[in-house]
Amino acid sequence: MLKMKLFFKIRSNLLNLRFLLLFTLIFNINVSTVSNAYAIGTSDILDDIWDVIWGDGEKNDQLDLKLLFNQLFALEIKKELDIPPVNDTNAVSRFNQHYLRLVRRNILYTPTAFDQAEKEIMGKATTSHMAYLLRKKIWGDDRAYQQIMQFDLSKSMPKSIRNKPLMQRYLTKILDNQNRKINKDENFFTSPEGENFKWAITYSPGGGQEDGQGDNVGTGVALVVVPGYAAHNIKFYIFEEIIHDINSYYGRPIERPLIDDQGLIFTPEDSRIYYGSERSGQMGHHKTFDILYPV
Repeated sequence: MLKMKLFFKIRSNLLNLRFLLLFTLIFNINVSTVSNAYAIGTSDILDDIWDVIWGDGEKNDQLDLKLLFNQLFALEIKKELDIPPVNDTNAVSRFNQHYLRLVRRNILYTPTAFDQAEKEIMGKATTSHMAYLLRKKIWGDDRAYQQIMQFDLSKSMPKSIRNKPLMQRYLTKILDNQNRKINKDENFFTSPEGENFKWAITYSPGGGQEDGQGDNVGTGVALVVVPGYAAHNIKFYIFEEIIHDINSYYGRPIERPLIDDQGLIFTPEDSRIYYGSERSGQMGHHKTFDILYPV
């Protein structure tokens, strides 16, 4: 599991592509509210690019996930900042220096593969100080950090993926909003990035509903957040912000009420009541997507 000191809110595009492209961790669940049963499948966009990513293509035809996710982490930091006008060169210069400092403080990145970096350090270091200097050399290159600060998807994502119609539409919306400052009080699911995410993860041509403009708004899909070992017995949420946002979006209490609370032993409200249509329909949003958090 990647550990990172990231003090900024992990929202917008990171959530978009992280949920969309972490193929082995994403499960799109077609929800049957009557039987309370779930059928696991993947979205049409994932199906469209699965073979490209996991196929036997040439090396330059593969997705560089490490670079992509670090580009997204860096973009999230940028979107928390006040971006100056491009014609104010002095302000842009100060902004870039500040941005680089924040990226280096919160992200540890090198294009060097982990096994190569480990071999470089372990094979040459004879003292702990030498190991520190080698590590600093590998992970301390400003050019590497400037590469992730430039949100150039051609460096991390091959044409075979970017040029597919569905992915092209999805990425265009991300690029269009890359300089949009995130409002700390906004709900992700009412933001442009959130709308784009919901479209992408629920898209099912011919199987969904139209939005009045001839655009498919998707079928019923849920993302089930599976906590780590024993975390289902803990009252506090992982991915707290996104869970609170989806609950608020549908008019539910931001956290599932507890009908009995005796410390380590507690009983949450029945999931059929909490996630049911009567409570979740209060805000009037068409329910094509939801996030379920088992307790």
